[in-house]
Amino acid sequence: MRLWLPLLLTTLAWGDPLTQGERDRAMSYLHATQKQVTDTVSALSPAQLAFRPGPKQWSVADCLEHLALTESALFGTLKGPVMTSPANPEKALLAKGKDEAVVKAISSRDAKAKAPEMLVPSNKWKTTAETLAAFRAARKETIAYVQTTPDALRLHVMEETMLMDGYQLLLMIGAHTERHLAQMKEVMASPAFPRK
Repeated sequence: MRLWLPLLLTTLAWGDPLTQGERDRAMSYLHATQKQVTDTVSALSPAQLAFRPGPKQWSVADCLEHLALTESALFGTLKGPVMTSPANPEKALLAKGKDEAVVKAISSRDAKAKAPEMLVPSNKWKTTAETLAAFRAARKETIAYVQTTPDALRLHVMEETMLMDGYQLLLMIGAHTERHLAQMKEVMASPAFPRK
């Protein structure tokens, strides 16, 4: 019994709402990546936004649409299946200490990934301004949640792509944005990218 008491106390303390440091880190990451997307997209002409380096490659506008679609989908996964499932302290312990690993794995462009069909760009919005507004509105909702949630995010886990707790899923949203910012830069670095 004595051996389990420290583990029980640690687990219970870990189940508290996010610390201010965790909130600040997630909000800072989400704000910073949103600003980078806004700055990148706003600086480009319609021809630059629509440019595709190859027939099966995405344009900057495609990346933006994917980000707008994915932001809502990932936040919906957090608020839905992840946080409505029972707390799982045992699995949550496996995710503990892996915040940086999640960010690194998701933001890296080293391994290519195929987007699920529902997240593939299909010109859902009429203009880039509408797409950017949709992305920003979804990000605003994510940030508001981080700022105020009393949820014990560290005790709820997702195992789909990799094992992560609810807080790490928030970091994944920022890392996913970072990944596609890198993709936008790859498009812009193409020799055939329009000059204006």
